[in-house]
Amino acid sequence: MMAAMARKTSKLRCVAIIMSCFTVRLIIHGMLYSIGLFFIEWKEYFAASATKISLIGSIFNGVFLSSSLFGSALSHRFSLRTTTIVGGLIAACSLMITSTLTDSLSHIIATYSVLGLGLGIAFLSVQSILVFNFDKHLGTANSFTNCGAGFGMFVMPPVFRFLLHEFGWRGCLFISAGIYANICVCGAFLRPSPSEKKIRNAKKEAVKNTVADGQTSDLPNNNRILSTITGMLKAVKKSFDISLFYTNAQFVAYFIVGFLCGMCVSPVMVYLAPKAVDSGLTKTEASLLLSLLGLGNTVGRFAGGFIADYGPLSTSTIYGFAYFATGLSTILLPFGDTFAVLASISLSLGFSGGSCHGLHLLVAKEFVGLDKASGALSWFYVNFAIGCAVNIFLAGCLVDLTGSYHASLLTAGGFGLLAAVILFTEPRLQQLYQSRCKRRAVGQEESAEYRHEQLENDTLHSNQVYRNGQERCIDVSMEISTST
Repeated sequence: MMAAMARKTSKLRCVAIIMSCFTVRLIIHGMLYSIGLFFIEWKEYFAASATKISLIGSIFNGVFLSSSLFGSALSHRFSLRTTTIVGGLIAACSLMITSTLTDSLSHIIATYSVLGLGLGIAFLSVQSILVFNFDKHLGTANSFTNCGAGFGMFVMPPVFRFLLHEFGWRGCLFISAGIYANICVCGAFLRPSPSEKKIRNAKKEAVKNTVADGQTSDLPNNNRILSTITGMLKAVKKSFDISLFYTNAQFVAYFIVGFLCGMCVSPVMVYLAPKAVDSGLTKTEASLLLSLLGLGNTVGRFAGGFIADYGPLSTSTIYGFAYFATGLSTILLPFGDTFAVLASISLSLGFSGGSCHGLHLLVAKEFVGLDKASGALSWFYVNFAIGCAVNIFLAGCLVDLTGSYHASLLTAGGFGLLAAVILFTEPRLQQLYQSRCKRRAVGQEESAEYRHEQLENDTLHSNQVYRNGQERCIDVSMEISTST
């Protein structure tokens, strides 16, 4: 009876976690993929160029994704439930300030930076908590929660379009602040699991021991301040999993792919709606394209995780094919001039891009393991943020220089194809890295054996010299005795 109740409680808890993560992803990505609609309004309201407007998206995406590294470090100290609630509060407060006190683009950039910080902390928390609660069916659970992002991309653009039309961009952001406050409610359901507590306590203890070791180490001149700083730097190194960069070749490839992913998808998020309007479509039709992109993204996120769990191919191989399809669809996007063609490409792009996003966590776990998956994912999003920030700004410059969105989208598609090439060649690179490590280990063993043999030879030689010396002393003593 008690065992049946425990199983039922465990199932209900898993359902609550999935639904909470689904809702948080819906809210976050609904804003991310609707920001192009706000760009249209801000460009008209402030009479600004595409380059200046692109700075908002560039900095917002950069802070949003790079703050996941900060969220990863916080999760070593606090529970993922706490970090989710704090992230939601920061996001809601920043949007409220943006809607009421903002009167220039510089103010929007500042408040959207704070918004990105809050969303980044909450986003990594709802990603990481799945690893600690699902093992056998992680891909399926991740697919369901990722569908929240695609569903948000499908539902939220028409909602924001309606709110912008009825209340203007200030009123829309004020209402959005209330929507983002629901992240805190969802975070309250993310109760820490025993495995999360165990790993967090182990990392906290490791950091404390590292700092303590640094404080008690013997350094020149007994400099305790320098000793403490050394220990703290070692602790930071452990908190942010920096060792992955020089101990895991697969992670390095994964890290590079994160940058290329940001370079590929960022112009689509920002310039799909403006490109549609530039091609002669209405603003309503442009928002529908974003909804279709979200619909394809929803299906792709679920399909990617499902195939990874039950398909014949490895997760990294599926990941590579998804990037190839994303890059190809992005390259085709500039050649669409009608709603039907752009809708078809948006669905295809959403499906392939959703498959990529649905596999980020699974690939991280496959490459680095359970205990470092959170750190690897945070570093991936940091590089993804750099790619987003760089290419959103470069894309805006290309739009101002060429007068169209074609060059920006074609360049973005090329980066997606390059990411696919790296993933397809990654197994061969890993083999080369392992072969190099084996050769280095064999060389070290041979060197150790040689040093051991040399030591034995030196010892034998010393013993022989000692014995010869003793024999000579005995001979001299005998000669002295005979002479006397």
